[in-house]
Amino acid sequence: MSTIRIVPCDPEDVYVPVDQSIFVDGVRIPFDLYAKDRNIIKFLFSKNTVFCEIAREILAMQSLTEFFIRERDLPAYSELRRTAGSPRKKDEHTLFEDYSYFKEKSFILRRDLITSDVAARLRIGILRYPSFGEIPLMEDLTGEAIVRKIKDLEYDIVIPVSKLDAYESYLSGIRGADLFEEHTIMRELLKIRACRFFSDVGHAGHLDALRDETMKMADFMIDNKHLLIRMTTSRIYDFYLYVHAVNVMLLSVVLGANLGIPRHEIAGLAIGAILHDVGKTAIPSRLIDKTGGFSQEEYAIYRGYALNSVQILQGMKNVPEEAVMIAMFHMEKLTGGGFRGKKVPLAARIVELANAYDTMISDKATARKMKAYEALAILRQEKDTYDQTVMKALIEILS
Repeated sequence: MSTIRIVPCDPEDVYVPVDQSIFVDGVRIPFDLYAKDRNIIKFLFSKNTVFCEIAREILAMQSLTEFFIRERDLPAYSELRRTAGSPRKKDEHTLFEDYSYFKEKSFILRRDLITSDVAARLRIGILRYPSFGEIPLMEDLTGEAIVRKIKDLEYDIVIPVSKLDAYESYLSGIRGADLFEEHTIMRELLKIRACRFFSDVGHAGHLDALRDETMKMADFMIDNKHLLIRMTTSRIYDFYLYVHAVNVMLLSVVLGANLGIPRHEIAGLAIGAILHDVGKTAIPSRLIDKTGGFSQEEYAIYRGYALNSVQILQGMKNVPEEAVMIAMFHMEKLTGGGFRGKKVPLAARIVELANAYDTMISDKATARKMKAYEALAILRQEKDTYDQTVMKALIEILS
């Protein structure tokens, strides 16, 4: 009989087998878990991993059927087994809060950039309300069958925000292998910069990196307007603040260029567009994810995000004045004198329409998106809200 080895091994620990009754969708595993792979007990996933409904199938595809924990975790295992055996259904409020928390800590990948040709040690997870959680992978994301299965899932494919460095290294690998079009990698890098910034607004380095990446992308889009639809269309099942920010920026830049804004003035428009919703980082993520049913207090908090955006941007260095003005005015109607009686500037009118359009064609956790033509039909009726010259430009570029 061959000897079973444990990797990594702690000589002070004893490892004991456990059964699969603990694997219940949405259950947080309160201990490190190990699995036997080719007669070696290897670390599989860490304490507090949320198990998802797809994970069991992925485990079977890896021929993983024997699982272990450290002996000192037996009390936690016994308690989990007791509750997992007859799980209590979460009420809608608790489920939504748990979902929003997991989403806040996750970054959505562009699924068509996942390939088995470049090794990727990524902690993959899924998101699509009401399901969420991690997919435990024993090895690098290199198995063709597993990669194909993950890419075909009708869920958003995510990794922890804390693992963005690993994803950026992976993007460098596929860029070096010349496997994908450059603009798709550029957009993904911009998403990373935006996610890092929105996750830690006070970090000056994140703002500088986002600004630099935004300028590169804006310059690229002015010369490649024909790529707009491909750059802003992807298979996504929920709303992500940083994805929305990137989409609004791309739309705004192309709109601005089509409306005759000089190239040297596009910079302020691009930065203002990608930062226009920064005030939402100051409110709970569960409110951003909601599509209705706000209490009076919740609605007051949510509606305050525009003023939050202005205050945050005014307190930052190296933010152009135009970006502050966009945050200040982008929710103002054309009639009624605007913010504090001032006229709404063109850049804000552009971002206002781009923001509304992308919001309407984006899925949210509990609401499905509109078709592009449905969104445009509604927006065209709001003549007191949206500049019709900008509207005409939007229709032209989407055609």
